[in-house]
Amino acid sequence: MNPQDPHRTAFSDATLRFEAIIETATDAIILIDESGTMEMVNQSAARMFGYAIQEMIGRNIRMLMPSPHQEKHDGYIQNYVQTGIRKIIGIGREVEAIRKDGHIFPCRLSVSEVKLHNRRIFTGILHDLTEQKQTQKALQEEKERAQRYLDVANTLIVVIDRNHKIALVNNKGSDILGYAEEELLGKDWFDLCIDAAVRDKLRFVFDRMISGERMNLDYFENPVSHVPLCSACS
Repeated sequence: MNPQDPHRTAFSDATLRFEAIIETATDAIILIDESGTMEMVNQSAARMFGYAIQEMIGRNIRMLMPSPHQEKHDGYIQNYVQTGIRKIIGIGREVEAIRKDGHIFPCRLSVSEVKLHNRRIFTGILHDLTEQKQTQKALQEEKERAQRYLDVANTLIVVIDRNHKIALVNNKGSDILGYAEEELLGKDWFDLCIDAAVRDKLRFVFDRMISGERMNLDYFENPVSHVPLCSACS
């Protein structure tokens, strides 16, 4: 083939573009063969797992998995090759992976299959979920801390979102209203707990205030419904 052959040049350009995309991807990308041997690893994968690329190429992908999946992974691949039944290929899911230092961390794994002339390869894309999980944990802990503070209050405390839905209620509030917490959360506060005689007025005032409008309001008390209808509660 002539070195200046346009087909060869186009192929080389496509290869370079593919390699550039792989190497600049922020997620880890790993290509393995049917035996689980890693054939290509990008820089993000090397950083994610704490290895040099040359330490990963030619080794089995199971080195990146904690037990019991480490011992079972070869069987997963062979089972798919023999039966064609997909359990993870084409279906992204959350898994655990293990770094070189032994630290186990959560990640999102997507696997795709590429069939070549006489063989097949599998491409795995992994996204580290560590920060996301830490954020979720911190938010949950903060919510639980806030709930504990609310629950020591000897008065009804309720948090309502912009759509009039109950987002938070303390134990005293549940007792006063006569509902379990799970019966209140997500329900429309005005429809469920405010007497029909003042419901529309209070909903109108709430909507104006939540939109940022400043209003001068006199203090007033209104009846709050529970099961059965309770006496007036402020």
